[in-house]
Amino acid sequence: MFDDKTALGRVPVPFQSPAERADYSALLEASLSTPFVGQRKPWHIILIQDPATLEELGRSIPELICDSEEGPEWAVIICGDRRIKKRLGPLIADCYDATDSLLYAAHARSLNPQLSNLYPVSTDTERLRTLLQVPQHIMPFAIVSFGQRAGNAKRCLPDETRIHRESWA
Repeated sequence: MFDDKTALGRVPVPFQSPAERADYSALLEASLSTPFVGQRKPWHIILIQDPATLEELGRSIPELICDSEEGPEWAVIICGDRRIKKRLGPLIADCYDATDSLLYAAHARSLNPQLSNLYPVSTDTERLRTLLQVPQHIMPFAIVSFGQRAGNAKRCLPDETRIHRESWA
């Protein structure tokens, strides 16, 4: 199974229940196991569950607040390492894939993820960089926050005007 000591480089982050711990481990495993271009995985993940940090993040970057009335319970920030991938195009592609993998895993577990893209919005990126002490060679790419489980959340139905059957007309 996934070893969060290795993935995060720190001691495990305690979650309140075994289900929450399994959710977080599965999501990080999915994101960190994403196929990548080249020889080295260029992404890092910042896991945030401290309510004070989440609240400060919500105040600093209001559009990152989860749809839940209580705000996000935890969040994952996917970042790219410019020292590993010097060319921006492949770095963005790899970060996009890691974010996608995390979102698919979250939806499969009915976790109701909320995605906010950070790149290329420089003001949000710089505020986040300052708040979380992110080094300059690390590019915050996206933040995925988690509030209530999808069973308790409002369901987002597809916009039928965006679905074209058999042809564009």
